Amino acid sequence: MKIFLNGEFYESDEALLKVFDRGFLFGDGIFTTIKVEDSIPLFLDKHINRLKSSCHFFGIKFFDPGFSNIISQLLNKNHLINARVKIIISRGVDFKNRIINYGGENPTIAVLISPLNFDLPQPVKLCISKEMRGNESIYQHKTTSYLQNLYYKTIARRKNFDDVIILNCKEEILETSTANLFLILEGKVITPPRQLPLLNGIMRQEILALKSIGGYPLIEKNLKKDDLKKVEAAFITSAILEICPVSRIENQELSLKNSEAIRKEWLQIKRSKIQQRLL
Repeated sequence: MKIFLNGEFYESDEALLKVFDRGFLFGDGIFTTIKVEDSIPLFLDKHINRLKSSCHFFGIKFFDPGFSNIISQLLNKNHLINARVKIIISRGVDFKNRIINYGGENPTIAVLISPLNFDLPQPVKLCISKEMRGNESIYQHKTTSYLQNLYYKTIARRKNFDDVIILNCKEEILETSTANLFLILEGKVITPPRQLPLLNGIMRQEILALKSIGGYPLIEKNLKKDDLKKVEAAFITSAILEICPVSRIENQELSLKNSEAIRKEWLQIKRSKIQQRLL
């Protein structure tokens, strides 16, 4: 596969990342993952705006080298029309190996691409994490410090689940390790509020902007671990999965009827957006 790195296109096995790049040294960077359908990068402007906002928050220099054109070229060079694109921005090379965040250096910008599995995602099973998350603002950004997320996923798989539901020290529900969480209960579709230490995902924003879906009003509300016992159905959202139903939380089986209906409704809404070029 061909990739983009710092202004040039390379074969994926030829591109060289410098060992003093802070993304490699410290995970000092941010990223976003974009779904491309029929050569259209979904919600590209929102992904770029989030990259810019996170760079500003962490004091990383940001500039757009022409991401839309780069993605188009990568699609052509790799003979793809449906793809998964990952944009990574690190603080850049630091030969002084400084243990602080600082500005002034040129960032490292990489754009990676891979084929997209176009099958609908299968319903997932979620367990509850034994570990509690703190209130750090870093969780509201998609950073390259991703080891904790991988750890959560690994623990879930060892227990024959697909992912974990993460709680904070108040036992409030946050998200999963790689997706936002929506729960159907009390006649509403509820998701934890963005003020909590969680990622305000692009798909999360799109779903909430609808105000209602599947005949349910959409709201943000604090939910506790005990509220999971009252859940009728659930789904997770991410840029690649879009909407994926949840079949089980711990030992509690959930109905898939309403979450599958919500997924179908979203796919119709998305098709309409694509036809009107509103993405």
